[in-house]
Amino acid sequence: MNLERQLISIVSPAHNEEKNLDIFHAQISKAVEGADFDIEFVIVDDGSRDRTADVLRSLVARDPRMRALILSKNFGAIAACTAGLQHAVGDAAILMTCDLQEPASNIVSFVERWRQGYDIVWAVRRNRDDPFLKSLFADCFYWLIRRLAFADYPKRGTDSGLFSRAALNIYRSLPERDSSPFYAFYTYGFRQGFIEYDRLARLHGTSGWSFWRRVKNAIDVMTGFSAAPLRFITALGVVAMAGALFGSLYIFAFDLLFNAISPGWPSLMVISLFVGGLQLCAVGVLASYIRRISEQTRQRPRFIIAEAYGARMPRVITRLPNILDLDVSASNKPWP
Repeated sequence: MNLERQLISIVSPAHNEEKNLDIFHAQISKAVEGADFDIEFVIVDDGSRDRTADVLRSLVARDPRMRALILSKNFGAIAACTAGLQHAVGDAAILMTCDLQEPASNIVSFVERWRQGYDIVWAVRRNRDDPFLKSLFADCFYWLIRRLAFADYPKRGTDSGLFSRAALNIYRSLPERDSSPFYAFYTYGFRQGFIEYDRLARLHGTSGWSFWRRVKNAIDVMTGFSAAPLRFITALGVVAMAGALFGSLYIFAFDLLFNAISPGWPSLMVISLFVGGLQLCAVGVLASYIRRISEQTRQRPRFIIAEAYGARMPRVITRLPNILDLDVSASNKPWP
């Protein structure tokens, strides 16, 4: 591996982060002072309603390393991350949030582990400085991830990682629409390493991830990377059928021994409601999988870049065609 001035892309989605971007840029710039690698910023404005786009334009004017992608609307954090990764041209890309909850010093640690031969490096949290309910939901979510999808996934999860050019090219070539970068990269194999860090409290603003958005994300991850929900409802169906069989045998034996049929209206109602609820749950789980198939086959754009600012770094890189993203910005030119 050539260690002379490698380029590291710092990719970050931004949604209503006008107060954090200048600080984020300053912290990253200070953290890499004197480093033996170059960086580029690829910041994606995910349909912000504040002055995030204006701040990004100002940063682009001041720093030639800065590139800004302005999406036409709020497509969601996953789409914004995908847009940034698709446009990163570095030898490796570091995906991290710009809400200042991840220390900028992680960048140097990432690169050190990458140079040790790891294609993927994860930042694993030692702790969470979040409200109790948010931490509780996150712990439950990652517990489910470990039980249903990835048995060795970090217990406290990760929101940041470094991905080599080989891993990035694979991710860019995949046609999956709603695949979260973190879980997608986790399935690729390669040699994966870890660094540890203490997650900080958010300095400005509030998270755009509401409770129901987190629930939706959890469902998408479960249905996208695990067949366990399907196996679970199948097992429930078997249990319900077994219960019906034993209940029938009980009624038959009661009538045979006592020559009387138990009225059983309460039990009949309970069983009917149980089976009806079970069927609705099964239909809901199946519908989640069918929705993903429908979204994939329709092939609507995952994101639309309305504006792009900043010059691409002078790197020769293969652009893999993908009809699931669109760049309609005025600066959209053929890649070298």
